[in-house]
Amino acid sequence: TTTTTTTTTTKTTTTSSTTTTAASGPQSFTGTTVGKPTYNRVEVDNTLSEFGTAVNYDAISFTVPVSGIYSIRLVYTSGLTDTYLSLYSPSFNAASPTTNHVASNDDIEFPDVSSGLTLSLVQGTSYVAVATSLMDGNAYAYLLTITPVA
Repeated sequence: TTTTTTTTTTKTTTTSSTTTTAASGPQSFTGTTVGKPTYNRVEVDNTLSEFGTAVNYDAISFTVPVSGIYSIRLVYTSGLTDTYLSLYSPSFNAASPTTNHVASNDDIEFPDVSSGLTLSLVQGTSYVAVATSLMDGNAYAYLLTITPVA
């Protein structure tokens, strides 16, 4: 289960993730990859990982209220792990992880093992942030934030 804390005007829950549209300001999601399904994650170049072949993941669907540059950050809140963040649009399918892949990040800047992306997002477009880990067998609780860049 993913818990969402945001300034929200619309919230729709689906079977695999939470979709949220924020009125303005940052969106925050808390959740866990513990006990979640596994998949073979992608590398930053959109190829399948050779050592992250069965990583637990949690998928968080969202839209942004205004087109612009956004910072997406994934940090672990319990469990010590190297987070890994992937962004998909308009959908994510764990059975075909290279399909719809937009971008991925391992470490913001070593030794910070949090993950992050800063990129242009389009209002009304569906996005899916996938929280996972660099290596198999590492599951954790997390905080995911999506913040407009001024």
